[in-house]
Amino acid sequence: MDKEDTCYNIAYQMKTSRSSQAVILAVANLYLRQQIIFERINV
Repeated sequence: MDKEDTCYNIAYQMKTSRSSQAVILAVANLYLRQQIIFERINV
């Protein structure tokens, strides 16, 4: 990631990343073990 990464292009950056599968697996495991919570923030 660098200065040009934003909330608008981060999904594309993740799709094209070599480590995306490992990151998704790690986040999914944290979520399933209830160690992280996702919340929507309205601005």
